[in-house]
Amino acid sequence: MHLINKGWMRVLVRVDVHPIIGFGHLSRCLNLCQVMKLHGWNIAFIGHGLGEYLDPSDTYYPLEYSNSNEALITTDTSTWLGELPNELAQKNDWLQCRQILEAEYDLIIVDHYALDIIWELCWTNSKILVIDDLLHRFHYCHYFIDYSVLMADIGNRVPDFCKIMLGPSFALLDIHLCDLIRKDELELDGKIHLLINFGGYDADNYTEKVLLALERIFYTSKNNQLFQRINEITIVRKNKKPIETLLETLIILKSKPIHVYDGLSKSEFLKLLGHYKMSYPPINLCIGAAGVSTFERACLGIPSILICTAENQIRNAKGFATLGAGSYLEQWNDDQFELILGKYLCPESNLDVSLKCRKLVDGRGVFRVFYKLSRDFIYK
Repeated sequence: MHLINKGWMRVLVRVDVHPIIGFGHLSRCLNLCQVMKLHGWNIAFIGHGLGEYLDPSDTYYPLEYSNSNEALITTDTSTWLGELPNELAQKNDWLQCRQILEAEYDLIIVDHYALDIIWELCWTNSKILVIDDLLHRFHYCHYFIDYSVLMADIGNRVPDFCKIMLGPSFALLDIHLCDLIRKDELELDGKIHLLINFGGYDADNYTEKVLLALERIFYTSKNNQLFQRINEITIVRKNKKPIETLLETLIILKSKPIHVYDGLSKSEFLKLLGHYKMSYPPINLCIGAAGVSTFERACLGIPSILICTAENQIRNAKGFATLGAGSYLEQWNDDQFELILGKYLCPESNLDVSLKCRKLVDGRGVFRVFYKLSRDFIYK
């Protein structure tokens, strides 16, 4: 066993981006790679649809779908490689990767719901780190991360030698969040700056449902003065359906400052999300999906009313609700939405949930993961 230069570490990230797959898988990989790059580790990415999201200096090996194969992708995660059956698809994916790659890698990070032990066993010369929060398949890996709020029993889904990292303390968030955590006491002035954000693709158009529900509440609620505390609204989404026409019909809402970021390109959307990380503290309530951004908002003390847009979000939505660090609207219902929203418009309740959010997520997960990895790889 001898000391090696950690700057020689070679890391490969296997992940995809697609309208159905979403952005979250790449986002958490990028967050972990931030720390690795700071320590001189060499990172390469391989996958579908990543080019517009990576830094120009990143090493990227693109995988391409044929038109017919990409059309096979559905919300069924076994179709996410664009081929059926999945076992054959995984072996074909590995072969395609091997034909493209120019080097061997010390560590392979895989965040993909269609890849499992079949694909992982093919990599005989590398250690494997798996990021997985669905727990519906087996893995052959040396490291396993599931930072869901409700920690699950992994059982025999990973080998005995695997180092397991569970719970929000290992949440893979942007390293700059720690610099943005407010050290001052939260103000109880009663004004609400509401963020509406249902991720990269609001396929079910929840943004429109929320806006229509807010307009109705302002018209009909017996607690109208309570809801008037919503002082400003910011909408962030990527959806081809225009929203300006809808806003023109909202008599009451359009009298308030509404900032809309809609129909952006992929790169513009990510840049805007980065901007909102930098300006999150003024926002004190979010209505949105329960993906990676839920943990980011929790780290900054921003309570969320959560509506799941993907299967892997359900466990986290239930976890935040169970611990009092958010609320989960399991099925859309206008009356239930009004009841939950009213709770967060009360300053004392909002502050209570905000403090629970901060306690649950401290934003240092990527550093904890890197520390565990570096302890192993500093010696060989």
